[in-house]
Amino acid sequence: MSLSCCMERSHLPMMRHQLVLRLMAAAQASAAADADTRDSSEVGSARESDSNIRRISSQRSQRANSSSDSGAGAVGGSGPSPSHKQLHQQYQLEMRDWFSMQYKQCRASASLLPLPGSQLLAYTPDQQQQQLPPHLMCYTPSLRQAGGLHRMALRGHLGPIRSVVITRDGKDVLTASDDGGVQVWDMDIGDCILQLQVPQQLTAQPFPGSPTGLPGAGGGNKSPVPLTALAVTADGGCCLSGDAEGWLNCWNLKTGQLVHRVRAHRGRLNALEVDSSGSRCITGGQDRTAKLWSLPAATPSINRSMSLQGVLPAASPLNPAATASGSLIGILQLEFELTGHGLEHADTGAVLDVAISSDGVLGVTVSDDMKVKVWDLDQQMCVQTCRGHSGWVVSAQFIGNTHNFVTASHDETAQAWDAWTGECLGTLIGHSGRLNAVQASADGRVIVTVSDDMTARVWESMDFTCIGVLTGHTGWINNVALLRNGRQCVTVSGDGTARVWDTNSGKCLQILEGHSGDVTCVVLTNRGRFAVTGSVDGTAQVWDLSAQDVSSLNVHQGKVISVVACPDGSHAASVGADGCIRLWDLLTGRCISTTTAHASAVPQCLHLVKDGSRAFSGAGDRRLVSLDMQTGIPSVCLPAKQGSRTRFIHVSADGSAAVVLLFDSSMAVYDTASGELRCHLMQRGDRDAQRVHSGGVNAVYLTADGSRAVSVSKDYTARVWDSFNGACLMVLK
Repeated sequence: MSLSCCMERSHLPMMRHQLVLRLMAAAQASAAADADTRDSSEVGSARESDSNIRRISSQRSQRANSSSDSGAGAVGGSGPSPSHKQLHQQYQLEMRDWFSMQYKQCRASASLLPLPGSQLLAYTPDQQQQQLPPHLMCYTPSLRQAGGLHRMALRGHLGPIRSVVITRDGKDVLTASDDGGVQVWDMDIGDCILQLQVPQQLTAQPFPGSPTGLPGAGGGNKSPVPLTALAVTADGGCCLSGDAEGWLNCWNLKTGQLVHRVRAHRGRLNALEVDSSGSRCITGGQDRTAKLWSLPAATPSINRSMSLQGVLPAASPLNPAATASGSLIGILQLEFELTGHGLEHADTGAVLDVAISSDGVLGVTVSDDMKVKVWDLDQQMCVQTCRGHSGWVVSAQFIGNTHNFVTASHDETAQAWDAWTGECLGTLIGHSGRLNAVQASADGRVIVTVSDDMTARVWESMDFTCIGVLTGHTGWINNVALLRNGRQCVTVSGDGTARVWDTNSGKCLQILEGHSGDVTCVVLTNRGRFAVTGSVDGTAQVWDLSAQDVSSLNVHQGKVISVVACPDGSHAASVGADGCIRLWDLLTGRCISTTTAHASAVPQCLHLVKDGSRAFSGAGDRRLVSLDMQTGIPSVCLPAKQGSRTRFIHVSADGSAAVVLLFDSSMAVYDTASGELRCHLMQRGDRDAQRVHSGGVNAVYLTADGSRAVSVSKDYTARVWDSFNGACLMVLK
C-alpha cells in the first residue's frame, strides 16, 4: 500500500517522520500492555525493546534535523544536501529496520501470546513455539502477491496517460499525461516520488521567432500543454518529455529539476527515441522534420534552490543572458536536422515515429507521406528512402541487433526493409484494418503487429510468415510490448483491457482488467515479470505477470460488500456483488464453502448473531439467507418476493427475528426460524402521523432479543415498536 501519493515532495520527509513516530508510539503502548502480563524477565525484555524504539526514534529525529540543517546550508551555499531519492531510500531502510526489530520481538514472545481461537486446537510445545503473536504478523502467510495479477494502481494524473516508461534498473516508473506533467513512481510501494511540471512562466514565454510579447498559446493563463512523448536515458539520470507545442524538456531525475527546455519543433512533437548509450536522441514533429540531439554524458549538479515543480533559480533563461531557445542550461545540442519528408505535397510530411538501431549508427523516420527514410547518424545524411506503403506509416522498429527494420502502416500491411540497400525484404499481409504499432523482440526472433481489426499477429522474422493470430480483444489494439525472448507479449486495447499472450501457441494466458477507459500504452520490465499499463482514465496499473490470476481462485468475482468473523476468530463469512456467500477458515485462509443463494439479486448486508453460530445475509429481492458459521450450510429464511425493493434489513443479535424495510417505507418483522410474518410495523401508503411516520423511513433496527424495533424517519422522529403486535410504543422527537 502506498504511504503517500502525488504529494508535494518537499513535505514527504516531515510527514513520514511523523508517521513513523506515531507507529512507534503505538508499538510502545502495545509493548507496555503486553508487559503487564509477563514475568519480570519478560518485562525487562519489553523495556529493552522500548529503549531500542526510543533510540531509533531519537536517531531519526537527529537525522531529520541534520538533514534540514544541511538542506538549509545547501541553499545558502555552505554544503550539499541529500537528494530526494536518498531521503526516500533512507526512510525505507529505517522503516525496514524498525519492522525487523518488532518481528524479532514478536517471535521471542510467540509462546506467551497464542493466536485468537488457538484454544480450539491442541498444539504441541514445538507447534506453540512456531505460533506468531497477533500484532504485526499475518495469520495466513502467502507467497502469492496480494491481489493476484494486479499489484497496484498509480493514481494522481488529472488527464489521460499517453506514455509510460520504466528505468533500466526497474525501480521507477514514469508516466506522461495530457495534464502536462510527468510523475515518477516507486515500483516497490507505489509512491509518487517526483512530480515534473513545467513552470507557468515558461509555458507562457514567447516562442522563438514569434512577435515580441506574443505567448506560445494564449497568454500566461493557458491550460497545461498535453505531453506526447517520453523517454529516459540509459543511466536513469535524465528524463526527456515532448509536448503538443513542440517543446522538448530535459529533467534531472536525481533532483527533480528542469535542466533544459528547447523548442524542438514548430508544431506537435510526435516521437522521441533515445539511443542505447544515452548519448543521443531523435525527435520527430508535425513540422515535417526530425532532429538529432546530443545528450550530456553526465547530469550536472543543479542549484538546490530550484523547487520540484521546476521553478527557476535567480540565474534563469528569463534574464537577458538566456539563449533564444529558452534553454535553462545549454546541455542539449542540435547535431543535425533531418529533412525530406513532405516535399511532394505541402499537407503531408509529419514525422509520426522514429527508431534508432541498437548500435546507434542508423536512424529511421516514418511519415504520413507514406515514405520511410533511413539516416546515417554519424555521417548526418539520408542513405535511403523506402517507398512501398500506400497509407500513413505510423510505426517503425529495428529487428534485434541487425540493421533490418520493420514498419507498420494504415494500408493494413507491415513491411521489412534492409536499411542500407532500401530493399523490401517482405510484406506482412493478413490484417483487415489499419495497423497501429509494430514491435520486434530483442533477440530478433519474432515480430508482432497490432491493428484496428481487434487482432494481433505474430510473424517469423526469418521468412516473415504469420505463425499466430491473437484474437480475444473486443476493441482496437493500440500497442504491444514483447518479452526479450519473444515468447510472450502484452497487448493493450480500446476495450479497456490488456492481455498476455503466448506467441508460440497464440493462447491468451491472462486478461488484465482494472482500467475504466481505453488502454493506450504498455511497458515491461527487463525480465518481463511486471507490466505497467497507462489509460485515458488517468491511471497507470502495475501487474505481476508471474502471480496467479485470482479470477481462477475460489474468491469473489467483484467487490466484497460485507464480512463478519466469529468471536473466537476461527471463521469468517463474506458476501459479494457476485451474489455468493463464502465461509473462510481464518487459520488457513481457505474457503470452506460457497453458496449462490443471492444469484438473482445483489446482497445488501451480512449480520452475525451474538454467539457467532450463524450469519444472515439479505438482498434487494427480500430474500434472507442463514449461513451456519461452522459448516457453511445455508438455509433460506425468507424467500424472494415481488414488489418494492429492499432498502434495509436488520437481524436481532440472538437471530430470532429479522426486520425488512422496503423503499416504499413499509416495514415488517419476520420469525427467522419459521419464516412467518410476525407483524407489519408500517405498510405502503401509511402516513398517519399519530400512528406511523409521516415521512419516508431511512432505517430500522431490532433490539438484541428481537422484542422491540426502532425506526428513524425523514419526519425528524424515531419510533419504538413492539415487534410482536406492531404497536407503536414511543415517539422520540
